[in-house]
Amino acid sequence: MAQRRWLPEAAKFVCFTDDAKGLEAGVEARPLPVRDDWEGWWFKAYLFSREAQLSGRVLYLDLDTVIVGPLSPLLAYTGAFATLAAAYFQAEEGVADGFNSSAMLWDAGGGGGGGGAAPLAALHDALSPSVFRCLMRWDHWVEMVAPGAHVLQELFPGLFVDFRGDCKDGPPAGAAVVCFPRYPKPHEASAEWIDANWR
Repeated sequence: MAQRRWLPEAAKFVCFTDDAKGLEAGVEARPLPVRDDWEGWWFKAYLFSREAQLSGRVLYLDLDTVIVGPLSPLLAYTGAFATLAAAYFQAEEGVADGFNSSAMLWDAGGGGGGGGAAPLAALHDALSPSVFRCLMRWDHWVEMVAPGAHVLQELFPGLFVDFRGDCKDGPPAGAAVVCFPRYPKPHEASAEWIDANWR
């Protein structure tokens, strides 16, 4: 598996999807819940439910991120929850003070995406129709429920980079994850390094 080279051998790959066709060997497919009241990024809430059956240290990456270097430095993180800050992304105009959940790192404990403890379990358990009426994005919900989240770009400088702002000549040295907030997405960008690491 192409991405195995960037993670320790003991790492387990899980893909939550409603279409498991075409996944490489070694990736465990788990179904998304059937929900008429959720769409798009709101399904990220499921990661923090007991039903998701995640345990231990969890690294979540959006499918439109491209892994280009070792992720092992992330093993040094022992905090409760970390995510990206929008301020580091050129494409995130107008949300400089918010989060970008293209990558999240947390301890799910012995079971349940939030470890069964506040505040992370609330990302799933407290989600209600009123949240959808008041908030436009999942990231805004994360900002409300976990305002003290650690910032991955500050914990690991240079590890997470922005395609539009940082990759004019390819990923910079030391980068591990290239994020594609807003546009373009990896399938809309043409570069050999994207073909080699994502397609």
